[in-house]
Amino acid sequence: MQNLNKKYMNTYYILMANKNFIFNYEPVEEVIRERYEGYKNKNLNFKLITEDDKKFFSLREIKNIKKLIPNEAIAIVSNDYEFIDWLKLRLTYVIKDQIETDLVLI
Repeated sequence: MQNLNKKYMNTYYILMANKNFIFNYEPVEEVIRERYEGYKNKNLNFKLITEDDKKFFSLREIKNIKKLIPNEAIAIVSNDYEFIDWLKLRLTYVIKDQIETDLVLI
């Protein structure tokens, strides 16, 4: 008999950085717009998450990453590994990781 209480886990790929740095010193909007053009037919899903999202930032894995970031953090979350990997190559001073959670983040 199947375990009906088993939760479905979602895998998300994450870039996290200092919010001030990302918005004021990195061309993040331009970089994302550039990549988005190439994904028009691929249904790219991502989300920017600030520390105002207490549920996300209270996840154990996220707390561990946040410890490495000075001041307020922001996360770019996607279910597309290639998109996050591509962003990591174009942005400096970011931390790339992945988590599995039963939360729906995107």
